[in-house]
Amino acid sequence: CQVLKSKVILDQVWKQHQQESDTSKKSDQVKNEGLLYVLLYELLLGPNHAIRGGGALKRQLLKKEEKLRKLLKKVQSERPETEQDNLATVVNLPRYIRINTLWNRGNGHDETLAKIQKHLQDVAEQRQQKDMYRLFRDVHVPDLLVLTHVDATKSADSLINMAKLQQDSDLKHGIVLQDKSSCFSALCLARGFEHGDTDGPQPSRVYLDACAAPGNKTCHLAALVAQKKQASSIVYALDRSPERCATLQRRMQQFVPAEEQNVQVVAQCLDFLQTPVAPEKSSTKPDKKKQKKEDNSTAADLSKVTDILLDPSCSGSGIFTRIDQHHDNEDDDDEKEDEPDENDTATPSWTKQEKRMHSLSSFQVKALRHAMTAFPHVERIVYSTCSVNEQENEHVVAQALALDASEQDGQWELVAPTCLQDWSSRGRPVRPDDNDKQLELTPAQAACLIRVNDPESETNGFFVACFQKRSVAAISPKTLLTQKNEMLDETGGTAWNQIPLYPGKIALHRSRNSEQKIPACNDKDATTKGTATVPSSSDKIKPALPKKIAKKLEWKRRQRQAKEARQLAQKQAKAAAADKTETLSS
Repeated sequence: CQVLKSKVILDQVWKQHQQESDTSKKSDQVKNEGLLYVLLYELLLGPNHAIRGGGALKRQLLKKEEKLRKLLKKVQSERPETEQDNLATVVNLPRYIRINTLWNRGNGHDETLAKIQKHLQDVAEQRQQKDMYRLFRDVHVPDLLVLTHVDATKSADSLINMAKLQQDSDLKHGIVLQDKSSCFSALCLARGFEHGDTDGPQPSRVYLDACAAPGNKTCHLAALVAQKKQASSIVYALDRSPERCATLQRRMQQFVPAEEQNVQVVAQCLDFLQTPVAPEKSSTKPDKKKQKKEDNSTAADLSKVTDILLDPSCSGSGIFTRIDQHHDNEDDDDEKEDEPDENDTATPSWTKQEKRMHSLSSFQVKALRHAMTAFPHVERIVYSTCSVNEQENEHVVAQALALDASEQDGQWELVAPTCLQDWSSRGRPVRPDDNDKQLELTPAQAACLIRVNDPESETNGFFVACFQKRSVAAISPKTLLTQKNEMLDETGGTAWNQIPLYPGKIALHRSRNSEQKIPACNDKDATTKGTATVPSSSDKIKPALPKKIAKKLEWKRRQRQAKEARQLAQKQAKAAAADKTETLSS
C-alpha cells in the first residue's frame, strides 16, 4: 500500500534515471517492474532506507544508490508542497462504516451501534485519543456511518482496530467497512429507478452482480433488496476467477444469514461474458466437462435476470487515498481479452498507458453491450467504475448507446437516479469528432450521470450510469422519494435516529433546493425542450478549503492548463508541417 502511495514520485525518479543512463545496456534493463518499485521504496523512502534480502536487482540498485538519492531530492524540490506526499496523506477522508441490515433486524441498528461506539471508545483510550472521534449518519446512503477524527491532520483509520473488530462476532457480521462512493452502485440499482406501483407488494426480481468479487456491493445490494416491499428476490453474484470467487463466497457466508427469507444470494464462478443465458436456443454443442462443473438450472435462472449491476475492471484512477483491503476491482484479468493489436498500423505510437486504457474501455463497452443484449428480461442496468477517466466512463456510455441505437433501434435510455437527485457533480458531455461522428452524449444525458471527482466530495472517485429500457413504466419522483424515506425510517432504531447527520462538505449538497427537478436525459434535444436543470458551477456551494488542499487543487488546475496548451501547440505544429509539405509537393 505504501509503495502504491509513493509510486508517482518513484516513477519520476526512475524515468529521470533512465533518461540519464544508457538503457541499451543489458544490466540496466528491468523485467519485473513491481519488484523494482518495492525495492526503490525500501531504499529511498522506507523506514530503514535499506533493501532487505538479496538478488541481482538489489545489487543493481545499490550501485546507483547515490545517484538515485540525488534524483529523489531533485524530484521532491520540483514538486509543490502538497505533492511531497501522496494525496492520500494530505486529504484525510472520513472512514465509512455500513451497517449490514441483514444481520440487524428487530431492534434496528441500536445494538450494533452501541457496540461500534464501545469499540471506538476502547481504541481511543488505548491510543490516548479519547474524545477525538465523531460519529455521524451519512446524508445520501442509508445505513452508512461517517467516522471522523477531530484532528484534521490525522486519519480516521487510526480510530479502528481491525483485529478487535474481527473478534467480535456481532460486528464481524454486522458491519462492512466500505467507502461511500462504492455504495452508490447498489443504492442506484435498488432505489434509483422509477418502476411500478409502490402502494402494494412488489413482484420478485432477479438481480445479477456481474463482476462481484470480493462482494461488498453484492451484500449491500442484498441488504437493500431485503428491505423492499416485494416478494422474495434472488441476487446472483458472478466472478470468473476461482480464487476471487472463493473470497466472494466466504464473504456472502459472513454477511448474508442462511435463514434470510426476503432475498437469496447465489455466488458462482462464471465468466459474465460467457454467461449461458438461453441454452435451449444454443446451436453449439454443450461442453460436457463444463456441464459437470456448473448447475444446469443456473443458465435458465440467469435468463430471467431483470436488474444488472456491472462494475467491471477499471484503472482505479479515482482511488486517490488508501487502497482498501477488499477493493472490488482488485484484478484486471478481464481487460486482457481486448488488448489492442500491437501489429495494428493505427496503434504503434501508443504509450503503454494508452494501450491499457484502450484495452479497459474496449472490455467495458463489450461487457455493457452484453448486459444490454444477452438477457431477454433485463430492464435496468447500473454501470459503475472507480475511475475518473472519461474514456472509461462517459465514452463507454456514449459508445454503448450508439451501438444500441444502430443495432436495436434505441431500446435503452439513461435515467437520473432519484436516490442521488441532490448530488451536484454530474457527467461530462461527449461531442462527436472526426473519428466517430455517432459518438455523442448531450448535456442533458450527461446530467443523468453521477460523478465523484475530487477530495471535496470526501470520498474516493467514482462514476455511475443508470440505464433503463424505454418500455419500462415509470412512476412520479414524488412517490419514489416518499418510498425511500419510509424505508429509511423502518431500518433505524431510536439511538440511530439520534445520531446527527454529517455536517461536512458532502452535506452541503443537501442545502440546495430539495425539490430540484430530475434531469430529462432521454432525448437528444432535451436541452431545449426538456425540463432538465443541470447545476452550474456558480450554483455549487463551495466551502472554504484547507490551505493544503486548495494549493493541491490549484496546482492540478495549472497542470491541466499547461497540458492543454502543449497539446494545442503540437496540433498547430503538425498542421504547419502538413501545409509546408503540401506547398513543396505542389
